[in-house]
Amino acid sequence: MTHTNSEGAAQQPLFLRQKRIHKLPETIHNLSSGTIIRIGVPAANNRVMLHKLGFPAEMEVGQAVLPSHTLGPISRRNAQGWDIVHRDRPKEQAFRQYEWCWEQFCGRDQTETVCRVVEVPYWRYPRTSVPPPSIELFLSNDNDGNMIALAPTFRIGTDEEATLKHTINLFLELFGECHVFYADLSALVFSRSVKLNWTVLPQGKQLWINLLPSLEPILNIAKPRNRIVIRSRVEFINRYEPTFVAVGRAGFSGYLVFGFPERHLFFLESIYTNNATYVLGESWEQISQLSKAEILNDRLHRYRFVHRADWESKVAELLLPASDHDVFEALAA
Repeated sequence: MTHTNSEGAAQQPLFLRQKRIHKLPETIHNLSSGTIIRIGVPAANNRVMLHKLGFPAEMEVGQAVLPSHTLGPISRRNAQGWDIVHRDRPKEQAFRQYEWCWEQFCGRDQTETVCRVVEVPYWRYPRTSVPPPSIELFLSNDNDGNMIALAPTFRIGTDEEATLKHTINLFLELFGECHVFYADLSALVFSRSVKLNWTVLPQGKQLWINLLPSLEPILNIAKPRNRIVIRSRVEFINRYEPTFVAVGRAGFSGYLVFGFPERHLFFLESIYTNNATYVLGESWEQISQLSKAEILNDRLHRYRFVHRADWESKVAELLLPASDHDVFEALAA
């Protein structure tokens, strides 16, 4: 796609083909402050990769997706964030949860296997979690009808330089190339965004035995030693009969939402370790249109329950009728 500058001369978008950049190209640095740019690639040449990212076989203008985190280190950081490990500080105590099983005597010459989830303390260097940039790709057309996969807009001269460099490197990792559009963006045709990050399972309260087959592919992404613990958490939330369950796709893979719209509560659960359950108060329609960074933002979630020994009691406190709290405490004791 060709643009024209203010004098009417033809102006080609900047084209990059390399593995990675360590700093922004001079062409971008020399753009006037306030210039709006977008990073993109032609869809026609990259349909196989776009499908791997999470777009359907039948791609349409307006579709948007958070790229899958399985395609390289930059796409993983983009979808999941990362930890800064502070090796210059003293170690601190942290906790892991495991399933502990033992043989219990239950009668003459008879035993049974009994299992429960336990916490195991360990020591590690302190770490600071960096939230994911959550750069999503959108499908657009140019005036010639050519489909383009684009990142969100960036404005030169703002504090977005690090995110812009990350976005360029994301495209280079995924496609091996990218175009930088920075003039006459009106030549790009946009429509209402339709995000493809979630699949809502058949609505209605479902018994665990009926829900489990739909969740098994997600639970199996977790490391084998963590699957039982994660499965027990998901099963526990489902006991309270959510109205719907939504499964994350592409870059949201491994995330589940249990919706209780009548209570205005939506539980975001993850299969990844060292995570937490986020309880959101927004409507599902709003949540499904948000980026992962927005969903995990402190200003959005109402509660954040770290996966510790008191996790079940905190979930029950929100979902149990007040009259049942004493019964639950007695059972948990």
